[in-house]
Amino acid sequence: MSQIPNYVRLTTNRYKGSITEKVASHYLKKEGFVCENFTFFCSKLGRLIYEQKKTEELRQLFLKEVEDQLKRNKWYWQQHLREYSSRAPPKGWKDPSIRRGRTWAEAQKKEIEIATNQFEAGEQHYKNMLEFERLWGTHFKPIIDFLRFLREVNYTPDFIAKKGDEVFVVEVKSKTKHGLAPLGEHQRKGLVKAYDFGLTPMLLVVPIDISIEIGDPKITIVKS
Repeated sequence: MSQIPNYVRLTTNRYKGSITEKVASHYLKKEGFVCENFTFFCSKLGRLIYEQKKTEELRQLFLKEVEDQLKRNKWYWQQHLREYSSRAPPKGWKDPSIRRGRTWAEAQKKEIEIATNQFEAGEQHYKNMLEFERLWGTHFKPIIDFLRFLREVNYTPDFIAKKGDEVFVVEVKSKTKHGLAPLGEHQRKGLVKAYDFGLTPMLLVVPIDISIEIGDPKITIVKS
């Protein structure tokens, strides 16, 4: 068995990083933190990240966007249901699916099922976003202000977490038998700067030891 060659080292490092973050997320939740992947958290904020408003204005804007999104979702799938509600297909109808050649009855059954599921998914997403606003709404402004700074220094933390009324900016590092993964200068600056926005920086170290063994490949010719 040989050591890990350089051409797969990057892949194994990513694998280790992914496991480290999963362990960190599980640990934080077990310890009573509300925890969100930082990138996903920002995507939930949507266009709010470009707004410079007070907290209550941000909360109202967020809720309006969530309401509008639900309305758009309902309108679209209601139109879809109407399209497939008639007994006979519209004149000139062609199967829009990748699998062409469905009959009208087959397409009707499937498309109505899809629309029904999308209605339910839209309602669930709406509830999830309301809960998101309930948990994080009072902290929208400091978090968004901090995001502007992060864009300037080109740094994205791993997680954002909350416990009680305190919000934490979390950077996760692995610790192996070779030592602690280095904290970059931009990461250090980004974490420390969190204090200026009323946020608490957190360095979460995950001890981890992953080994991989690679043997010599063997060729077998497949015969007919």
